[in-house]
Amino acid sequence: MILISTAIVILHEIYGINDFMLDQIKYYEQRGFTVYCPNLLKRASFSYQEAEQAYEHYYAHYSEIKNFTFNYYIEKISQLHETVYLLGFSVGGTLAWLCSDELECAGVIACYGSRIRDHLQIMPKCRTLLLFSQEPAFSIEKTVKSLEGKQNTTVRLFTAKHGFLDSYSANYHPETAKAAQQEIICFLNETFE
Repeated sequence: MILISTAIVILHEIYGINDFMLDQIKYYEQRGFTVYCPNLLKRASFSYQEAEQAYEHYYAHYSEIKNFTFNYYIEKISQLHETVYLLGFSVGGTLAWLCSDELECAGVIACYGSRIRDHLQIMPKCRTLLLFSQEPAFSIEKTVKSLEGKQNTTVRLFTAKHGFLDSYSANYHPETAKAAQQEIICFLNETFE
């Protein structure tokens, strides 16, 4: 069997596979990656105006989402692709971080996974890039300091609000989003240098 290209598995935000996730899929496909985005909510996406319902749904199904068989999913994709990355946003970023110490993949990228702060004991087995935003609810600097120096881990803190990559969000910050996307592309390209 001939293995093709590099794959990225995107783990969506709490809202599900919305327009932002569809844009991310398109963004990476246009750069030559094969992209997978499992619907962890197993339903249509929530709008940003339905944030309360999205959180209720997420917490009502948390154990089911957390127990999604990431290992099996990544293993199946690895049979088709030479290289597989995991890229998560917000709660998807936290889930990606939780997988970083057990999955066999080329790398993990977690974008503003604020609950990573609850799982600082994780020791990534693969290259891991953590992109954080400013978080008013807790000391992000303390979290970043705890993560810096971990093996296989690169940490970047951006002076923008949670969701700064999402052009549909009120917290979208174009310059910071561009810088973060460049960080991600550089991280992805390091495998091939």
